[in-house]
Amino acid sequence: MEELSEALKAIERELNFAKKAYRASVFLYWAWAMPGVYLLAQILLKYAGIGEGSAIQWLSLAAVVGFIVEERKTFRRVIQLEEALEHIEETPRGYVLAQVIVWPLSALIASMYTENDGLWMLVFIGLGLLLLTGVEFIFTGKRDWKTALAGVILLSSTALCTGFGYAVMAVAFAFSLTAYLHLKGAMRE
Repeated sequence: MEELSEALKAIERELNFAKKAYRASVFLYWAWAMPGVYLLAQILLKYAGIGEGSAIQWLSLAAVVGFIVEERKTFRRVIQLEEALEHIEETPRGYVLAQVIVWPLSALIASMYTENDGLWMLVFIGLGLLLLTGVEFIFTGKRDWKTALAGVILLSSTALCTGFGYAVMAVAFAFSLTAYLHLKGAMRE
């Protein structure tokens, strides 16, 4: 009986680690995808004569599709672990709806207060992350300071923004730092 109890505790530790790694994976994906999109767009502009804006749009679309595919795989793994433990947490519809509303709201606000693509991206993502942190606190009571930190870094970077390349670098830094902090926290438990 004690062996069974230890096995269940090990599975629960695995579930907790998987949830934290899942959160970090979102930031890791975009930490490489955003600079990748920008770099590939510059290469296509230089060597193929494809317009930067057009290349960024198509490559961004490909990155979003890739993210959705990867996100589904990772999410399924977490669900499998929850099912094995019979520890499935129901997600309230209002919580999901609020998370979805954050991004169009953030885009609208960024569009109203910025004049170039680099600033728009910093405000859009930074504000979106802060709003997501607020939504999570309201619905779950969790204080995700790591995600809030990424939002603060991006919003405070707006004063330094010299163009789209700078904005991509700031996002990559903020996201890689946030992923590192999430993984470091998961490893401690």
